[in-house]
Parts: sequence; C-alpha cells; structure tokens
Amino acid sequence: MNSFSKDQQRSQILESARRIILANPHTKIRAHEIAERADIARTSIYEHFSSMNELMGELLLTELIEFRKELATRLGSINDVSEAAQQWVDVNLSYFSEGRHALVRALTPVAMNSMWKNEIRAQHIKLYEELKVSLEVIGYELSPLRFEFISAVLETAARRIENSEEPQSVREEVTTFILKVLN
Repeated sequence: MNSFSKDQQRSQILESARRIILANPHTKIRAHEIAERADIARTSIYEHFSSMNELMGELLLTELIEFRKELATRLGSINDVSEAAQQWVDVNLSYFSEGRHALVRALTPVAMNSMWKNEIRAQHIKLYEELKVSLEVIGYELSPLRFEFISAVLETAARRIENSEEPQSVREEVTTFILKVLN
C-alpha cells in the first residue's frame, strides 16, 4: 500500500471514487472498491469521511464547482450574445457527452443525504446562472421565462445524449433553438 500524506490520500480517495463511477455510473459504489483502486486500506476511507454519503457528497460538490469554473472561464471574455450562448451550450453538451453528467446523476441520490446537500443545490443552480450572468455583463437581460426554456432544453439534450443519441446533431439542434429563444 502507498504511503500518502493525509491530503494526498483524501484526494486519491475522491479521484478513485470518481473514476469508478465514471466507468460505470449505474452501479452502486462500495468502500472496498475505492480502497482497492486508491491502494489504501478500506478503513482509511473512514479516517477522512464519516460515511460513504459524506464522501459522495464532497465528490459531487467538487464536481459541480469544477464544472462551474469551466463555464465561467469559457464565458468570461465573450462580449457577443450569440457567442456566449453557443459557448455555454457547447461546454454543457461536452460535459454530457463526456459522461460527467452521468457522474452527477449517479452521485445525487446518495449525496443529498450528506451534510453537503444545501451547498450542492446552490452550486447546481449557479451552473445555469453562468449564462445569465455572462449575458448581463454583455448587456442582455435574460427573462425568467426564456431562462426556464433554455434550462429545460438543456436538460432534454442531456437525456438525449445520455441515451446514446448522436451528440453533434443534438448540439446543433439545441444551439439553433437557444439562439432563436434569445432573439
């Protein structure tokens, strides 16, 4: 077994859990699988996390925060409404087609029983608001109704991509629709 510092071991546990779930998001993850992949003793997991729910909650929160940073980075310097919308759609649909949204969906039921549930809810809402904020900086006010339409279309696109529909055709259709909603 490897000897890591406490912080390295914690990161290794989270990354091992993340990789296991990404590989098979429909299977329940077990502590011994994480420990084996992280090359640590199973009991070491509980030195860092009080329960599997807490581990999954922190993993989900970390994933949402990292994704939000990606969105903010991609949208940060754009000053055109159409380009901001296209970039927002592109980042989100890439996230879905890479399987990362399946990770979020797999973690959510367990993570919502953790101490992180309120922060997880807040971060999920902020993901959608990245487009709204970006457009406001440009000078475009996104109405609540248009915002709801765009959010619903994106959720539908996620399901279509996760059900093995061709991501590129979904991307084109969603981008076209959202640009029409914004005009």
